[in-house]
Amino acid sequence: MDGSVILMCKRGELSAGVVLSRRATYQDLVEKLCRKWSDLKGGALLLLYSLEGHAKCMLSCDDDLEALFALTLSRRIDAIDVILMDSGSSSTCSTVDPCSSDGGSIAGRGELTVVDDLFNELLAELEREGGDKMRDFLSDLDVKHWAHAHFPGHRYGELSSNLAECFNRWIKDERCLPVTQLVDAIRMKLMEQMSRRKEESWRWKTTVCPTWDKRLAGLFQFSRTWVVRKSSADVYDVRGNPSNTVNIRQRRCTCKEWQLNCFPCVHAVCAIRKSGCDLNDFVEPCYLVYSFREAYLKSIEPIPTVYKPDFVVDSDDVILPPLQRRPAGRPRTERVSPIWKTTRKRLCSRCGTVARHNKRTCKEPLLS
Repeated sequence: MDGSVILMCKRGELSAGVVLSRRATYQDLVEKLCRKWSDLKGGALLLLYSLEGHAKCMLSCDDDLEALFALTLSRRIDAIDVILMDSGSSSTCSTVDPCSSDGGSIAGRGELTVVDDLFNELLAELEREGGDKMRDFLSDLDVKHWAHAHFPGHRYGELSSNLAECFNRWIKDERCLPVTQLVDAIRMKLMEQMSRRKEESWRWKTTVCPTWDKRLAGLFQFSRTWVVRKSSADVYDVRGNPSNTVNIRQRRCTCKEWQLNCFPCVHAVCAIRKSGCDLNDFVEPCYLVYSFREAYLKSIEPIPTVYKPDFVVDSDDVILPPLQRRPAGRPRTERVSPIWKTTRKRLCSRCGTVARHNKRTCKEPLLS
């Protein structure tokens, strides 16, 4: 059976073997299955297979079939079990467009299944360690708001949302100023920042911004010892731990990190190196130096106060601050930080537990 793979397809209680040439297309597979089961509708097929390191992968297009052939060839497998299910209704036996937005993936929607399996496994471990409190806390939270694997958009390498905190710290010395002076102080800080970053960017000699260029170099060095096997012109099997399938044309990887960050993951860097293409060609424009320069191309003009006319208002037009009592004590000048930033766990010498208190502030009951 050289050059062929036997797919042991199981549908309900029935099983059937399909011999498929390595040159066959997904449409060929659909037609053979439709001949095996006359009531089968090709447009509603759901084909799943599993291998070590590739759990519940889906077959939905030609790229998926090429990835399957590459895996079986690299592992010297001649037969593989495939589960066949009906996922909907359709009038004819048809294939999924590999370039469409919902079906054009390396392992189709099967790559999401792999990620879901890993996520559910780690979530179960987290709930076991956290107990009932952790389960109750996560029960009311939608996973797309906190889980990396289920985020619906692109993160571009950022995992935090503390922009407001950074801005508050940036204007720490100016926060006590009146509103008009505060706005003018922010304008001057932005003017200096844009000018400084513009001058700094013109000294860069790389195509990718230095921070991300250094990251690319680190990924390149980290994956130098990995074995990469070519499946087709665009699909590669990267033998890491675990192994992943990369489609460099569609810019997708089964680890999903390339799709999430829009930046090549370590598997993608390894596959691009194998293809002989320029690594910078697979980096999104937002990470490139010319995009950084365009962002700071404009400048904020100074606003001189020499030519400002004197503005005189009547006493009736002046808005006075509200009448209120000043609280006791010295006014606070520092921001209140969250407890996870200001305190750390320590061993309390009074109760003997590891907590965020000491013997002076300990309120735990002591056993008699």
